[in-house]
Amino acid sequence: MTGRTGNEYWKEGLRRSQDNPQEYNDGYHQRSNAESTFSAIKRKFAHSLRSRKSEIAMKNEILCKVLCHNLVVLIHQMCEGRISRPFWGEKEERENWRIHNNPGNSFGMKMY
Repeated sequence: MTGRTGNEYWKEGLRRSQDNPQEYNDGYHQRSNAESTFSAIKRKFAHSLRSRKSEIAMKNEILCKVLCHNLVVLIHQMCEGRISRPFWGEKEERENWRIHNNPGNSFGMKMY
């Protein structure tokens, strides 16, 4: 069994990127998006886990961090106006939902 050097892996990656650039870029961007998301979660919600009792507790803590990250992203998109309507889709509820840049509110949102 012979090992491959890093240079051989790099050459193979370069060859793949030249043979089928669209497929290579699709895979590359999925990886870079995942790494960016993990980095953002670690920056916002601490790099380490507090749970030490069980593996289930640690998994739950990770899931809570991911959920909180998704909520932060959703609220940010709503405040930026990139989400034009609530995701539940009812017209009556949409008419009662307004987003304003309200500095008194910690999320920058006001519902009335």
